[in-house]
Amino acid sequence: MVSPRVSIVLACRNGARTLEAALQSVLCQSFEDFALHIVDDGSTDATLEILAKVSDPRVEVLALGKVGIAANRNRGIARTGGDFIALLDQDDLWAEQKLERQVAALEAHPESALVYSWVDRIDAEGAFLHPGPRPRVQGDVRAALLCDNILVTASNPLLRRSCLPDTTAPLDPSVCPAEDWDLWLRLAERYPVVCLQEVHVLYRDSAWATSSDFRLMERAAFRVHARAFRRAPPRFQRLRRLSLANLYTYLCVLALKDGPSRARGHSALRYLRGILRHAPSSRPAHALLQTLVSSLAMAGLPGPAYLWLASALPRLFDARALYTPRTFVSALANIFTPRL
Repeated sequence: MVSPRVSIVLACRNGARTLEAALQSVLCQSFEDFALHIVDDGSTDATLEILAKVSDPRVEVLALGKVGIAANRNRGIARTGGDFIALLDQDDLWAEQKLERQVAALEAHPESALVYSWVDRIDAEGAFLHPGPRPRVQGDVRAALLCDNILVTASNPLLRRSCLPDTTAPLDPSVCPAEDWDLWLRLAERYPVVCLQEVHVLYRDSAWATSSDFRLMERAAFRVHARAFRRAPPRFQRLRRLSLANLYTYLCVLALKDGPSRARGHSALRYLRGILRHAPSSRPAHALLQTLVSSLAMAGLPGPAYLWLASALPRLFDARALYTPRTFVSALANIFTPRL
């Protein structure tokens, strides 16, 4: 029997709130030659009941026990065939032509290990939040990936199976939830990468996502960062400080976005010090000042007082300020202009 060209692995745990939408975005793909392997990681909600209703013959459901998302992704990959592999998080969504366009891109570039697209963000309810980054780098992307996970989410790329470092267990569970960034870095060290300048993925920004656990992400991401720079050639070592500043920026935003919590505020202050120590000029001064104010408020104020202040000046407490380059004057105007 000939394997489908694309094998999709969806490792899920307690995904009842978003799983049906994620599945629908797969089953509606314009490219139909795929198999979807869903690996449940010991769910205790209605996830298995939802999966039991799926009747599409291209879908396989595996309940292999709770060993972690990365380990179960490896279990799913080990069962797959076909030329290409895609990963999907239970709370992300794909555009209808995602697989069609990415398969065509890898077929046109047989030397490349993966193709990635652009990612926009939606909220917990699926409403559009804001556009994601628009990287255009392709070919040798090592410098860009060392500085930041430009692919944003594991749901983004399509991978060429023959390029994986291990076709049965390419992901390292010891660095979960940063195991995807680790794999992209290892692939980019050996192979070119293709960029499709199109939005094909909607990343759900929610408090229950694994990536929202900023302390877990901190431990994993710094391990990935250290290993990557140990392997990197000398010409890339000059990027280390900027890479650390970007990593601290990401963690600071994670810490602040799901408050209020004094512990989160203190962590945000620690991450902010990391930015200032390594590459303060990488962020606009007004964004650093805005983040300092919101971090101090979260660390020092009681929860109700913080929520009142944040609702009165929502833009001042926007955790994404560090991602948004603006002039100081326009930043002040945005902070103090009421939302319509």
